[in-house]
Amino acid sequence: MAEFEPGERSSPGESIASALIAAYARFCRMTTRWTVIEDPAFAAAREKGPVVLVFWHSRSAMASATLPRRAFPVLNLFARNRDGRISAGVQRRMGLRPIGLSGSDANRTAARLVLNAVTREGFSIGLPGDGHRGPARILQDAPMDWARATGRPIFLLANSVRRQRRLPGWDRLLFPLPFSPGAVVLRAWDGQVPGRSDTAALEEARRSLTAALDAVTAEADALVGLPPGP
Repeated sequence: MAEFEPGERSSPGESIASALIAAYARFCRMTTRWTVIEDPAFAAAREKGPVVLVFWHSRSAMASATLPRRAFPVLNLFARNRDGRISAGVQRRMGLRPIGLSGSDANRTAARLVLNAVTREGFSIGLPGDGHRGPARILQDAPMDWARATGRPIFLLANSVRRQRRLPGWDRLLFPLPFSPGAVVLRAWDGQVPGRSDTAALEEARRSLTAALDAVTAEADALVGLPPGP
C-alpha cells in the first residue's frame, strides 16, 4: 500500500483528540437505533468497482461511522491543517484511508495516489460536496472532477439523528447524541458528469447534484421526525 500522507505528522494533542472523537462516534453508532435506506443500485455498482460517495459537510461527523460495509475500502480527502489532521485521524480509526490536500505540488501527488488506489486497488472516494471550508451546501467542483477522472458513479450519502446538537461554525456540524433514533440514506445520482469545456452542462449537473444531495439529507431528517436542516 502506498503511503497516503507523505510527510504528514499529527501532534500528540491531535492524536488524542482524534482517538476520543472516533471512540465517541463508535459509541453513538452502537447506541443509535438506525433506519437504513440503501439504493439497490449501490450493491450493483460496488460489484463493478469503486464509487464516489458525496455528503454535505454538516453531516460529516457520522459519515464514516454510517457507511455500509460493502462501501469499503474508502479514501477520505482532508485539508492539511490542524482540524484536517484531527479529522484524518478519526477517519483512519474508522477504517478509511485519508489523503491530505494542500498546495499544488502536494495535490498533484495526492491525485496520483487517489487514482492509483481507485483504479488498481478498488478504493472508493468519500468527500463533502461543499468542501472543507464551504460555503455550506454550495457544491464545489471536486465530486464531479473525481467522478470524471475515475469514471466511477456518484452516490449520495446522508445521516441524521433525532437527539443532536449543532456546533458553531460555517456548516453547523451535526453533533450526535447517543441513545437516539437515527437514519442513513444512500442513493444513486442519476445525472451525468459532462466534460470540463461544456459550461452550461456543468452548471446543470451542479444544480442536479445539489438538489439530489439536499433531497437525501431531508429524507434522513424526516425518517427521525425532524424538519429538514443543514
